[in-house]
Amino acid sequence: MEMKLTVSDSFFRAKYIEYIKDSLSGIVKGLGGAAEMTERDERAELVVTLSEDCAPYFRSSLEEKIGEVIAVGYKHEYFEKYVRVSGLNDEEYSLLLAALIAADFTEDCSYAASKTVGDPYTIDGSFNFTLKPLAEKWAEVVACLPPVFRPGQLKDFISYLVSERKSRKVYVAKGGVYDECFTRLKRVNLCGDGEELKTVREVILSGAGTVELDFKPPEKDEFYLKEYFGEKIFFGKGYFN
Repeated sequence: MEMKLTVSDSFFRAKYIEYIKDSLSGIVKGLGGAAEMTERDERAELVVTLSEDCAPYFRSSLEEKIGEVIAVGYKHEYFEKYVRVSGLNDEEYSLLLAALIAADFTEDCSYAASKTVGDPYTIDGSFNFTLKPLAEKWAEVVACLPPVFRPGQLKDFISYLVSERKSRKVYVAKGGVYDECFTRLKRVNLCGDGEELKTVREVILSGAGTVELDFKPPEKDEFYLKEYFGEKIFFGKGYFN
């Protein structure tokens, strides 16, 4: 017997629904289901049709991705609105936001996923009504930030985060950034439409402690990767081709 699961958000956040659809496409296909993204009443919707027997397993994966959307996309929106510091250029500011998001990503994602309820799943509804403690936590982070970043302070902050993640490794290849299972990471797509420093921001968002370069990234990305990861960068054969 088939059943439908629906997840939606405001239409201006359609990219979050696209992220979920793209991330779960392999699972949906493997379960013999189908996924369709639509627009209705100024909302972006993803409707997944699959066997009722597969629903508990799929719900777990779906709620995990909703947690990612909140822990990255919504958190980026929040920090972009409230983090006001001087001493950083636009590129450094984007890296600061990525670092702040990554700092508590695992905890925020797990909490958001555990508080997400459906069916249907309404991401903005969950955030506004059941996840208020998360926004309060983010407000505390903003309050702790210095009003001015001195030279080297951002590097120290990101380097500290990297040092806390010794076991995680990502690979920078021609197609993007990949985790240890060679799954392409696309969390940066939840952080606005900017193309600048996508590679280094993706690496930071991944929570990696070490990076293997199997491809020579854009010059600015490479500069910041070496700046923040230093001796934790390894060079594969693809880097030199």
